[in-house]
Amino acid sequence: MSHAANTSIAANELPPSVPLSPYISDKAFKTLGLRPCQWQLDLCRTVLSKEHKVMISTAATGAGKSITFWLPLLFETGYIVFIVVPLKDLGQQLADQAASYGFSSINVTRETLQGHNIAKVRAAHYL
Repeated sequence: MSHAANTSIAANELPPSVPLSPYISDKAFKTLGLRPCQWQLDLCRTVLSKEHKVMISTAATGAGKSITFWLPLLFETGYIVFIVVPLKDLGQQLADQAASYGFSSINVTRETLQGHNIAKVRAAHYL
């Protein structure tokens, strides 16, 4: 079982500008075809509160971490989601998943960070 990371902000203490969980859930379903669990919604709301510049989330394999990477992108532009994974194939899987949801993405490896990809990164293509 996975739970949201402990945060210093209780859900009811978030700024009023942060979308409520039902709205996030509905938008995720309409846009991504996914229905987030409460811990995923809580994590998204904490990210959107902008109270923390860096968020670290851990959960077991298959617990639903991936959706937490994409949820904030439904509400804010200019976010960069940086995901560190130990396997090239997993990195590519996440990049492909992001692209399937309409988000710009790149799986950065020694092989991919060359030539035109470096130019795209420098030009903020992936914002």
